[in-house]
Amino acid sequence: MSQSLDKLIAECRSLVAHDKSEALPAILAAVERFVADSTVAVDEVPVLNPPDPIPVGGLEEVLFEDTNLSVVLVDTPPGVAQPPHDHRMPVAIGVYQGIEDHRLYRRRASEGLELHDGLSVGPGQAISLATEAIHAIAAGDQNWCRGIHVYLGPISTIDRSIFHPETFAEERLTLARYEQWCRPLS
Repeated sequence: MSQSLDKLIAECRSLVAHDKSEALPAILAAVERFVADSTVAVDEVPVLNPPDPIPVGGLEEVLFEDTNLSVVLVDTPPGVAQPPHDHRMPVAIGVYQGIEDHRLYRRRASEGLELHDGLSVGPGQAISLATEAIHAIAAGDQNWCRGIHVYLGPISTIDRSIFHPETFAEERLTLARYEQWCRPLS
């Protein structure tokens, strides 16, 4: 791992250990600093080694995880709309290569979801999502998008939800279902 990644992880661990309930703005600022010079991040962050075949939904590598924090590299392929899903914890997301388009949803009073917003995050930019956020991402151009996602909790061990991309029916998130529900961008 690069010194910059080690430094980011150490800083985020310190912030969440100090005051988890107030850590998100400070972690977002740390992620913003990390991706601010996207050329440095591209040079320092290792490119993920894809399995064969490459998963439709992209690549992820957990760099650090404990009960308070998860730091994950996320590489999103072009031309694929990933299904809506939740994290059930706050997250700071920074992009250092490509564009990550977010479709943001909210729960309807009846079953399902409704699209309520969208935004694009480009190189050198970062956003945060609250605990109750539901989103879906896609690479917004013809290139892979590379980013870092810092979750305030153990992302790999928490039960999460995924939503069918057309019906918005809710299920427990599994990697198999996630891959199955990825769709070509239209």
